[in-house]
Amino acid sequence: MFATPIRKFLWGQSLARFVPQRKVTSAGTFSSFIGGRRVVGRGRTLRIESPSDAIIVAEMKSVDPVDEVNEAVAYARGLVSSPTSVAVLTVAERQAFLRRIACKIRARAKELAYAESLSCGMCLRDAMVTVESSAACFDTIATLLTYPQLQQQQSDEGKTSSSSLWPLATRDIHPGFRPDAFRSQSAFSPVGVVALVTPFNYPLEMFAWKAAPAIAAGNAVIWKPPEASPLSSFIMLDIFDSEEDERARGLVQVLQGDSFVGAALSSHHGVDMIAFTGSTAIGKQIQVSAAQSNLKRVQLELGGNGCVVVSNSIFTPPPPLWSTSTDGGGNLSSVIGIDELLDVAMQCFSNSGQSCTSSRRIYVPEAHAMSFIQKLCPRVAARKVGHALDSETQQGPLISAASLDRALTTVRQASCRPGVSLVAGGFSPVLPKGYFMAPTVLYCTDPKADVVQHEMFAPVLCVIPYKSGDSSNAEEGGGGSIAEAVRLANDTTYGLSSVVMTNIPEEAQWAQQHLQSGTVWVNCVDEMGGVTPFGGWKQSGYGKDLGVASIQGYSNVKTITTRI
Repeated sequence: MFATPIRKFLWGQSLARFVPQRKVTSAGTFSSFIGGRRVVGRGRTLRIESPSDAIIVAEMKSVDPVDEVNEAVAYARGLVSSPTSVAVLTVAERQAFLRRIACKIRARAKELAYAESLSCGMCLRDAMVTVESSAACFDTIATLLTYPQLQQQQSDEGKTSSSSLWPLATRDIHPGFRPDAFRSQSAFSPVGVVALVTPFNYPLEMFAWKAAPAIAAGNAVIWKPPEASPLSSFIMLDIFDSEEDERARGLVQVLQGDSFVGAALSSHHGVDMIAFTGSTAIGKQIQVSAAQSNLKRVQLELGGNGCVVVSNSIFTPPPPLWSTSTDGGGNLSSVIGIDELLDVAMQCFSNSGQSCTSSRRIYVPEAHAMSFIQKLCPRVAARKVGHALDSETQQGPLISAASLDRALTTVRQASCRPGVSLVAGGFSPVLPKGYFMAPTVLYCTDPKADVVQHEMFAPVLCVIPYKSGDSSNAEEGGGGSIAEAVRLANDTTYGLSSVVMTNIPEEAQWAQQHLQSGTVWVNCVDEMGGVTPFGGWKQSGYGKDLGVASIQGYSNVKTITTRI
């Protein structure tokens, strides 16, 4: 059914040998990239399954978690210690390298989108968006290299040194310091060898988020793509292999493999930093390995279990002449209502709920909870679930049979307990093959229920009623009607992202200050410009993707004080 469009876009390219007639391909494919050359891994054979129809679409060889990992690390160490490494390129040369990657991604956008859709089950329309977002990330990081915080010190020859320097403002200097006699500066230099371990749900985009700032900071990168959805990495391998600048060629190495390869990188004494996106449980293991080896730096973007805090004002909006503008961080430019709230709620089902920013807990005023559910259910029922490559599909499959079974079991067990009621979904649609779950809504009067407290990575939305307060106290800093909802939203081990929906500026400002998460969206969701950083609090990890902060995160900092 889907072989024709796949062949139409993938013929003659990397994926042609992986999905010629939806057959299993040769395990001898050159799927890894070590030392600037393609290699066939010497480890075990891995089979790649399309979750939309449970068909094996490719086989590849894992790298050996000892010998080939050692080989890749040794090559990377040679790059960062070499006088011809990317760390000594000018800012313009680094920008050009990043933008060449962006340009090549766009040139192969259709292939990459089909690869993402085929291997991880992402809807094709969403996959096209993430491909462009990935290219834009490389472009944006290239632009950020010219920001004042990252201005490079120039040598006499006009080359860029491996450090970035800028003087501290006089007002920031300790009172005992003599600015007339000494100059104090901060210097940034590359960390060295950086390993990236990326997740199955957004394979290309998560690579871009980490690789672009790591390269911009002057590091050598070793990337372990996700074992379950590596197809887009084969195309990226082509892109790295085609790099015309010999100084940058081999700067990004690709090691295909399973968890043993990731574990080898996290414990390797030759790796200076590891950046990981995935579950909190695996993130903790990586942190332990990093500490017990060479105390390498760790950047973790972990579980989310996001929330939406809904104000009374959404259901009883102010009159049209009521001004929602305010000075400060909570500017509101328009009045929103139930339709905008429903749009935000449906975000929970994007990518079948397999997103770290999935806002799967929605706290609704008790008086409006049932009417909200009545308006939500028709949208949920109308959502088209199907094969990820079908242009009409709005929601694809879960990544595996195990994930589907775990999600269905969790919903079934939760709905049998007091305080949780199944409102919609909770079953697997009747489709020929694949790992599909109907979008599911639970009404949870118990905010401590396990299904509320823990991330599921499935299309499951929990509607939690709360007793709203008096909106009139918002101006006095009391949190208005949403104070109790914010307290409940914070009562979790996670802190990645939150949403507040309100028409009251003071409530928006109060929520921004009190929600315990790295990102807070006001009257919107999943809007990211790429300039501001993204990362979690609490057990959602630490360190930042995106923005200037991400480049600094892949850098070492030193203080230099000079007598004038």
